[in-house]
Amino acid sequence: MFGLGLALGLFASINNASIGTGILMGAGVFRRRKALLLSATGVLVGTVLEGGRMSGSASRLAPILDNYAAMASVLLGIIIVLYMLTARGVPVSITQMSVGALVAVSLISGTMPNIGYLLEIALGWVAAPLASLLISSLLYRRMVLMLGKAKLNLIRLQQILRVLVVVSSFYISYVVGANLVGFISSITAGLFAPSLTYMLIYGIASAIGVFMVMSEVSIVVGFKTTRLGTLAAVIAVASGSLIVHIATWLELPVSITQCVMGGVFGISLAMGSLRMGAPREIVRNWILSPALSMLLAGMIYMMLV
Repeated sequence: MFGLGLALGLFASINNASIGTGILMGAGVFRRRKALLLSATGVLVGTVLEGGRMSGSASRLAPILDNYAAMASVLLGIIIVLYMLTARGVPVSITQMSVGALVAVSLISGTMPNIGYLLEIALGWVAAPLASLLISSLLYRRMVLMLGKAKLNLIRLQQILRVLVVVSSFYISYVVGANLVGFISSITAGLFAPSLTYMLIYGIASAIGVFMVMSEVSIVVGFKTTRLGTLAAVIAVASGSLIVHIATWLELPVSITQCVMGGVFGISLAMGSLRMGAPREIVRNWILSPALSMLLAGMIYMMLV
């Protein structure tokens, strides 16, 4: 069972760590190997330092995780759907898939999920990307004005942007570990009391998953969605990361890709450069993936019991 949890952490990194890797490669700051190493380090550090903040979230939502059949059904349902979509190079909301699977299995098992906490999570899914959109839009305008007044030469400006790209890439990987991997680890927390060693094992598994990131996913999240410049991409990623970090402190699992894409959409609309094809495809998969995980996890549970 613990192995399934680690496998999910690995697959989650393959999909979500592509955000940090994508911006590094898309901006031409690092080649693939160095980009993956930085992202893997961020995921590992985030999981170990703050992943424990999410350690009680899954059992708080669905008090069924002392049931081995329920736990296996949730993990298998998420992993299968995640593998199918990741193989297609599609960034998905693993948080929503996990919550959907937990709620479905809880209801089928005859245990009512924590409705209050579920509403808090749902509210976070709406508020988080909107907050990221607002912050990134305001911050982008402010930064453009500041850099314009500074009158930096091209070389100095490129140096500053390279540093910002590296920092924002590490930060998004850090919150992937803190929020997403932390939430995934909470699914198997009923088997083992969360500890530093427990989180370290999850962190290592997730860091390994970063090195399996598919380049197609990196391109989609990095720069295929919109014609962002480097500064705009940095601000979109940093804004989304900040919102996810705040949600982690509040013990709320939120969608990292949705928060980042909220920042991307806000800046893109302000720049008049949003291409609707890619956003529509991503949003469609955000809806499809939790529905599939709910259905599959429920079916697996009924077969096991």
